[in-house]
Amino acid sequence: MHESSLSLALAKVVAVAAWADNKVTPEERDCLMDLLYQLPGLALPDWRKIQKLLDQPISASWRTRYVNDLVSLVDTDKVKRSALYALERMVQADGIIVESERRLIREFVDKVGAFPADSVTLLLQLLEEPMQRRERAANNTERELAPVDDVISGRVDDWLVGGIGLEKRSPRELRRLCLAGILLARVIHSDDVIDERELSISIDFLIEQWHLKREQAEFVMIVSLSDSICEIDSLRVSRWLFEETTLRERRRFLELLFEVAICDGELAERETDEIMQICANLRLDHLDFQRYFEGACERVGEAV
Repeated sequence: MHESSLSLALAKVVAVAAWADNKVTPEERDCLMDLLYQLPGLALPDWRKIQKLLDQPISASWRTRYVNDLVSLVDTDKVKRSALYALERMVQADGIIVESERRLIREFVDKVGAFPADSVTLLLQLLEEPMQRRERAANNTERELAPVDDVISGRVDDWLVGGIGLEKRSPRELRRLCLAGILLARVIHSDDVIDERELSISIDFLIEQWHLKREQAEFVMIVSLSDSICEIDSLRVSRWLFEETTLRERRRFLELLFEVAICDGELAERETDEIMQICANLRLDHLDFQRYFEGACERVGEAV
């Protein structure tokens, strides 16, 4: 059985649990998407299916079907271990998982075949704490200003009224540009020093990849490096950027992050940690990270 099949089946049952009261608020939907995003092996088409599941209530017949589909998959000890791992990944989206949550996950996997209705109730209990953690993480920095999405929309508005000629760009393209700028800023800020070379490489990237004029690229980076925006929740920003980019674009972006990190002649541990987290959040695999990491290390060695 392919990993993505199990993750998609789990996601569908999580959606069933979420719609148990026939209501999912926009904030709950975003938090759920952040959690489900951690399920391993999901391809972009699967991800689109999950998004649609959270857009409207799920009928009783489809609830039964989704639970039965999961039951049919979780039929061996090996698959049960995979389900345990996938759910722990989901719950641990913010780096925390407590023993009570592990216990609920084990109980869910054990019960889903024999007591499907009870297992959905268990999922509701399991989601409660991770959802609260996700809400706090997503809104922590900008809590007194606006939700994360409103902050990003505000930054895009700043660009449009800045008189730098970005008005012809589509809202989707500007949003994607803003998301990339936030992640770039996190790497630039990670060693507590903003180096002119880091800015230069980032600006050149925006000119070459996004075809911005130099004045536009410089303005975008200045806005992106503001203290308030670079601290916005990395997981949600990465998820949104994943939804707006191709695999090739994400790999090129990862390469850029390493170029920015080593432009001062060294690769700091905090920079590596930040890039590793962004790599994982963009659903790039370990081989992608290792390839660019080794290339960066070789270039640093040559510069010494």
